[in-house]
Amino acid sequence: MNHYIEIIMKDDVVMHVYNQIHLILASANETQVGVSFPSLYKIRLHSTEIKLSSLFTEKSLTDCTMSDVKSVPKNCTFAFIRRIRSSKSKSQLRRFKKRGNVYTKEQELDYKMNMLKNGIDELYIQMKSNSTKQCYFRFLKLEKSDKEKIGKFNSFGLSDTATIPIFD
Repeated sequence: MNHYIEIIMKDDVVMHVYNQIHLILASANETQVGVSFPSLYKIRLHSTEIKLSSLFTEKSLTDCTMSDVKSVPKNCTFAFIRRIRSSKSKSQLRRFKKRGNVYTKEQELDYKMNMLKNGIDELYIQMKSNSTKQCYFRFLKLEKSDKEKIGKFNSFGLSDTATIPIFD
């Protein structure tokens, strides 16, 4: 994680660019590239210089400006960027109805009110499923770490075991 690429985009293409990143990482079965979100319209990809250069060329991402591969500054901190999920969701409500745990409209309304009340107040990125074409939110949580931890990232560039460098 000693190098990074910075991607800057307009507000209306964030979902499109992040989906492109996900597809590149998934098709390459890549587990050594992490993603961070330093600001609203900026994404950083973290890995080794060789991996970043081979995976992300000027033509691999559209509708954005991509920097050259740069070295991570020495005076940075580290953090995990993890996916978090709500304990209450529409799909869970659907399963409750199917099992018979929600019987009346009042119970359904009560569940939906709790769903809204207990919403997630974290960073999120809107995604679009390639299979169903439905939009959904991927909620993220940044947890600071006192030191760098090496591990694997998923095809979204997130990890429960590996940290990414955080810097301005």
